[in-house]
Amino acid sequence: MDTDDVSEDVDEPSDDKEKKEEKIEQNDQRSVNQKTYHDFAEKYHESFLKQFPKDKRDELGWKEKNFVNRVDRELEESLTDMNHLGKNNKMIDKLMPVMPMGKNTQPENKSGFRADKGTKTTITPASKKLVESNPLVKIQHDGLREAWNALPDEQRDLIGEFQIRAIDNEAGQYTGGTYNHSKKKLTVTLHPRANMQNVFNNLHHEIGHAQYHKLMETSPDKIKKFNEAVSLATVWGNNVTAYAGSYRGAKLKAKQYMKSAIADLDLHIENSKKHPERFQPVPDGYREKSVKTLTRRIENAETIYENETHSALAQLVTGTNTHDINIVKHTKKQPAITNHRGIRKEALEELFNAYKELHE
Repeated sequence: MDTDDVSEDVDEPSDDKEKKEEKIEQNDQRSVNQKTYHDFAEKYHESFLKQFPKDKRDELGWKEKNFVNRVDRELEESLTDMNHLGKNNKMIDKLMPVMPMGKNTQPENKSGFRADKGTKTTITPASKKLVESNPLVKIQHDGLREAWNALPDEQRDLIGEFQIRAIDNEAGQYTGGTYNHSKKKLTVTLHPRANMQNVFNNLHHEIGHAQYHKLMETSPDKIKKFNEAVSLATVWGNNVTAYAGSYRGAKLKAKQYMKSAIADLDLHIENSKKHPERFQPVPDGYREKSVKTLTRRIENAETIYENETHSALAQLVTGTNTHDINIVKHTKKQPAITNHRGIRKEALEELFNAYKELHE
C-alpha cells in the first residue's frame, strides 16, 4: 500500500499574514526566475558550508560524510549551472523572446507559499516526513517554495491545488511533475536523486501545461494558430527537446492502440459466446465504456505534441532550462531532418515567435 496517498496537510491562504517585501525586481519572467534560482542556491550553499565545513568532515562517519559531500556537490553544481547559463547558450538567449513579469502580490499561507483564496497547497504525511528527515529533499522543497513564490499571481491562479510529493525509491525512477486539468491540480515530485534545477524546471514545465489548457478554453483561435506554427516549424523532425519529440505521432499511436484493443475485445466476446466454458463473459456495457475511454485517449493525444512543445518552450522562456536544447546546423552535409537529435536555429526562432504571439 502506498502510504503517500493518505490524508494531506492543507494550507489555505492566510488573509491576516503580512506580505513580505518583494525583493525581486519585476522585469521579465526569465530574469526573475533565474535570480530566484541563483539566490536560493547561493544562500543554501553558504548555510550548508557553515553547518558542515570541509575541514571538519573527516570527523563524520563515512556514510554521513559521503552524504554531506553529495549535498555540497549538488549545491555547487546548481550555482555553476546558473553562472554559465547565458555563456553556454548565447544563441538561444539571443533568439528568446522577453516575456514581461506580472504582478506578484499574493500573501503567504502558513507554510510560506504565496496563494490566493482559490489555491491550496498540500503535502502528504509521508512526503512531509521525508522532507523533514532528508536534508537534500528539504533543500529541494525550500527551493520549490521559492520558485513558486516567484511566479506572477496570474500563473498561480491557474492552479486549484499545488501538491508536493516526496519519494525515495531505490530505482530512482519517478515522474517529476504532472498537471491534471480537470482537477486544476499541479504536482511536483521531490526525490533524493533529483537536483534543484530539475525541481525548478518541473514547476515551470507544468505551469506551461496549465497555461496551454487555459488558452484552449479562452483563446481557441490563438491555440489553433500556435499549433499550426508548431507543425510547420517541426515538420522535418525538429523538436525543442527529446522529451517533447517523444510525443510526436501520439494521435496515430492512440488510434492504432484503440483499433487493436477493440479487436481483441470483440474476439473475446465472440469466443465467450462460442466457448462459455473457457472464456469469461464480458459485463454489459463494458465494450461501450471501453470505446468511450479509448476515444477520449485519442482526443487527449490530438494536441499533446503541441502541448508538450509549449511546455518545453515555457521552460526556456520563463525558466532556467537550456541544457536540454541541442541546436543543429543545416548544411549540405547535415540534412534538415534531425531525427529528434536537435532543432535548427530557424525552427527554434519560429517557435519562440509563436510562443510570444500566443501569450500576447
